[in-house]
Amino acid sequence: MRLGLDENACIENVCLYSHTAGLQKFQGSVNMTSLLAQVRAWARYDGLGMEYFTLSHDGGGCSLAGHVILSHAGRAQLIDYHIACDEKFETRSCRIVAAAGAERRQLELRREDLLGCAELDLEFTPSTNTLPIHRLKLDVGQTARITCAWVRYPGFSIEPLQQSYTRLSEARYRYQSGSFHADLDVDQWGLVRDYPNGWRAIGAN
Repeated sequence: MRLGLDENACIENVCLYSHTAGLQKFQGSVNMTSLLAQVRAWARYDGLGMEYFTLSHDGGGCSLAGHVILSHAGRAQLIDYHIACDEKFETRSCRIVAAAGAERRQLELRREDLLGCAELDLEFTPSTNTLPIHRLKLDVGQTARITCAWVRYPGFSIEPLQQSYTRLSEARYRYQSGSFHADLDVDQWGLVRDYPNGWRAIGAN
């Protein structure tokens, strides 16, 4: 996720996504040998949003599912999303449904829609930082440059976004895109604990 909102775009769609996470082991990469279903609650530093998020094994890969509540331009907005990934944490598909009052919008993406990128980056959540963190498997001191398919919010346009990740320590990564950068603190599952001026974890199961 790169911070920044498109103030001129509008939202049009929603239905709640129902997600059930099984407590099964997943062979992953960063700081772990297995992954149990993980639940997080995140809050935005500016007080304008919260998210309930689940990372889980789904057989041959993993899935990311989130329910995001935001206030944008004074309007209450709900976004539900589900991302399916393979065992390498590369995105296979994504479904996003969102609503602001009676305005509704839905977006469905498959691997061939991702502009040739391995990862999807959703602007409205810190969860998708987890994907390159796992896929790249960086050692401390290493840097990798990648291009993600960036889904903007609230317009849901898709564009390529060049990014870099540098592993500063066991639990800290520097994310950079253009002139923007942030040092992300993550937990042992590669999930964001603190994204300065963006999101912070406020609960975990």
